[in-house]
Amino acid sequence: AGAISAGRDIRIPNAFIINGVQNEKQGPVLKDVFATHDNAVPLSQIMDTDYLIQVIQTYGVNAELEPFEEAVARLAANPEPCNLMSALKSADSKVAQKLLNSLRPSPSITNLVKTSIGNLLERVDSTSH
Repeated sequence: AGAISAGRDIRIPNAFIINGVQNEKQGPVLKDVFATHDNAVPLSQIMDTDYLIQVIQTYGVNAELEPFEEAVARLAANPEPCNLMSALKSADSKVAQKLLNSLRPSPSITNLVKTSIGNLLERVDSTSH
């Protein structure tokens, strides 16, 4: 949201940490966890990144996904913590809210959920007769 307000282009790392357990300490606090091949999958498998990019572009800024392999390699070479809560607090609240509301599951996750619910409904329906 801050980059949008500043009119800067946005490159979204196509990485989503699925196992972000923090168990190492760095001084008195837990050490940040960064995306690796072992703990992350492409964000585009989880979220509808095409839609998110479309929403970002409505603000007149360019947005693109940083490929998964590039994001993981970049974070391995130069781990940069991202304080999401701090960034949201300092951003334009209307822009931040619109971006958060634009997050939705990817088509594959949506289909998985629909299929799972459909299978459960069939089982419930067949056991009620």
